[in-house]
Amino acid sequence: TLLFREVWIRKTSQLESLKRALLPKTRHAKLLAHTIRVLWIRIDGLERVGTLDPDRLPECMKLCPRLYELRLETFAVKRLSEGSLRSLEMTPPIYALQLIRPEMPYSERYEYTELHLQLLQVPHWRLQFFTMEGKYDAAWPPRRLLPVKHQFIEVRFRASTGYLIGRLLSWLLYNSTKSLQILSLKDYDKFVSKLSPNLRMFETQYTYGNEMFQLLNLPEVEELMWIAMHPYAYPLPLCIPKQHLLPRVIHLGLNADGWPITRRQLKTPPKDIPTSLKRVTLLQAYYRSTPIRQTAEEAKEVLGEILGPRIEIVVYRNFEDYERQRVVSLIPGRRVLQGSSLVDYAVMNRILRESMTERRHPSKDISGNSPSRERRPVLRWK
Repeated sequence: TLLFREVWIRKTSQLESLKRALLPKTRHAKLLAHTIRVLWIRIDGLERVGTLDPDRLPECMKLCPRLYELRLETFAVKRLSEGSLRSLEMTPPIYALQLIRPEMPYSERYEYTELHLQLLQVPHWRLQFFTMEGKYDAAWPPRRLLPVKHQFIEVRFRASTGYLIGRLLSWLLYNSTKSLQILSLKDYDKFVSKLSPNLRMFETQYTYGNEMFQLLNLPEVEELMWIAMHPYAYPLPLCIPKQHLLPRVIHLGLNADGWPITRRQLKTPPKDIPTSLKRVTLLQAYYRSTPIRQTAEEAKEVLGEILGPRIEIVVYRNFEDYERQRVVSLIPGRRVLQGSSLVDYAVMNRILRESMTERRHPSKDISGNSPSRERRPVLRWK
């Protein structure tokens, strides 16, 4: 029996083929449909021949009754119709959502989108993991829009959003200040200081040494990425946190930004390094285009002399090379970013079973009455 745990739908022909496999009322078709946990969909708002129309998104999701994660790649999609929004209310209650919007050549038709705002307001979804990548300029929420109800555990926000990123973050994470454990940002914003006491992992593209240590209170953080170094303004000693600032840190990420690690740093080595620190990952540069003035072997050797033998040191040329080592897929041969959302298949099954039990046997209040299901209206878009 052939079963699929992860499925890609990019064209209408692929959707029709999947329907022929999943819709027949046979034991095999039912088993196949109930096996799918991760659904990749590419929707296109340009109405090109063969591509998938955005309004068919609910149809795709309904084929997978035990769906755990939706990964949605969009091209020129500004919004879903009201009919599609109503249909989304009858889709499986997913736990993880990834939105990918590839950067395109400048054009007004690609610039603005409300899709992410709409999807985050679907009332019955139980989102705990959210990733947003690509270009979302001018995509901040209007002030009349209610904050997101979800209490996220992990948010990876690798999106270009313009200068109002704080407004989008505060709307997105309004109810996640206590639940959020993992936060990855492309651009740092001061709103993060409200979340920092509970974070176990914090990642940002560029943060300079003491600036972050003084700004953020990170008593629980175990992984901190990427601290940018500069040989004059922010040398290595200023980029290694002290014990009292990060008492639980295990993994530290450094970004050399193209500069070499020199033995000159040995004259003023870091002091009071956290005893919990086990591993340091060095990016020689964040971007592939940045010129590198030192070999990986030399950088690792010098860094080892500075930090001492008890700390494991790993060196990558750039962030892209680092991400290649963190990919996993339920389909052999397909490479996707590893996040906490993509958990083991058995863990997905356990979470889905618990949610089904909860829906069948809802908890009762003191009076013995089952609480009515809270319904938040989906915002209707003009």
